[in-house]
Amino acid sequence: MYEASLDKFNNFKENNAYSPKIVSAIEEDYNGNIWMSTRNGITKFNIKTQRFIPFGVEDGINENQFLFNSSTVNTQKNIIYFGCTDGFYSVFTTKLTPQTILPTTVITSFAILGKTQENKAMNSFKNINEFYTYSGAPIELPYNQNNIAVNFSSLDLTTPNKNQYAYKLKGLNNYWVYTSASNRNANYNDLSPGTYTFMVKSTNSDGAWNDTPAEVSFIINPPIWKSIWAIIAYVLLGILIIYIGSILIRRWYLLKKNLVKETVSREKDNELNRMKMIFFTDISHELRTPLSLILGTIEKVVKEKKFTLSPLTSQRIYNNTLRMHRLINQIMDIRKFDEGKFKLKVSKNDIVKDINTIKNAFNDFAKIYEIDYDFMSNTKKTSGWYDVDLLEKILFNLVSNAFKYTAKNGKITVNLDVIKPNKNESEPHPFNGKYIRCSVRDNGLGIPKKDLEFIFDRYYQATKSQRNQIPGTGIGMELVHKLIERHHGTIKVESEENVYTEFTFLYSYFKR
Repeated sequence: MYEASLDKFNNFKENNAYSPKIVSAIEEDYNGNIWMSTRNGITKFNIKTQRFIPFGVEDGINENQFLFNSSTVNTQKNIIYFGCTDGFYSVFTTKLTPQTILPTTVITSFAILGKTQENKAMNSFKNINEFYTYSGAPIELPYNQNNIAVNFSSLDLTTPNKNQYAYKLKGLNNYWVYTSASNRNANYNDLSPGTYTFMVKSTNSDGAWNDTPAEVSFIINPPIWKSIWAIIAYVLLGILIIYIGSILIRRWYLLKKNLVKETVSREKDNELNRMKMIFFTDISHELRTPLSLILGTIEKVVKEKKFTLSPLTSQRIYNNTLRMHRLINQIMDIRKFDEGKFKLKVSKNDIVKDINTIKNAFNDFAKIYEIDYDFMSNTKKTSGWYDVDLLEKILFNLVSNAFKYTAKNGKITVNLDVIKPNKNESEPHPFNGKYIRCSVRDNGLGIPKKDLEFIFDRYYQATKSQRNQIPGTGIGMELVHKLIERHHGTIKVESEENVYTEFTFLYSYFKR
């Protein structure tokens, strides 16, 4: 419809069966309402309420007789004339007053798979308002009865064929489905489990809606395997499975961990036993060498019947006996460390003099093997309290090790620095007074990088084949490390294969 004041077209479409599809003629009355002749009769459109009100056979009007563009209205616009095939119809607009009573809507039946659920209120009503809805608790249905059919009606019996209906199923959709009096039923198939409310409302014969719907609620229960108790059981079962699974996984993990631990322990035990066998072999060799030298010397004396020993022979016997004595002492010292019985024996001495004395004990070896053997110190004399025996064992092991792995015409250097703590240091040195930094450097075989971190482990010897050919007990470096730590010192090693090896240790001495 064109609205001149706004210069636009409005589309009026009512969601019911009485909005006209084909219009033959159209007129306007004095109230602005629109009157139309159609194939089904005459229809009024209330411009205020925007409702269509039909008039048809029930009102004495025949169908399919109105001519196109055949209409007129009187001057007062209270009588409208519509032409038809055998005359015309006169419509007195002021005499047609709309019906104001709103209808009551009732649900006449509720069926499941053809089986009707009885409306008890409908069977024993006392007045018209008692049965427009199913009363009581919602209807409960099993999951396999989910095909629903609902019939309904309006209690406006003035012109029942002109009544209009709208229904919806809350829980499935939230929009109204409009229908006519000729189709007063709704069908729903394969509804899912859940809670539903069917709602239906209707109009009177003049198209006035009663917005209070009739209702029926029903519940479609889920199958037992989808019920709330089943879901709870599933959840509990899942939790139980996860719990049992976690226990089994944990047990499997612990079993695997223990198995790995046991395997590693067994491998360590095997490796330890192997190292012990190597150690006993090496210690036997170390003891056999000086014993053989002593035995050879004594045999020579016995054979030659010269029971008076020369100074050289006596020195050889003394040196080899001392060598065995030191070796046995090393084994005993390691045992004391393991049992926690090792104690320091501190006395006041000249540390430069003591280190030089230990160094000089190897001068003969240097001459025999033609090794450039030197000692350097940044001071000539310094006194303090320390364990002389520990210092001798440490330096003797390091120097003898250097000689063992340095070839003829090689070079060995013993370097000594006496260091005073720096007063400006943020963290004061733990030593009370001074400490020395002593290093033993050689240009022998060197130590592979992968072996450096293990060099102070018990029974450990570098894997290089040339080093393995030189016998050793493997406890000397461990003993050195323990002795230095016992004297509150530290030791480190730097090496490059076939270039050099340098052991550097810090050794504290105290002033009182």
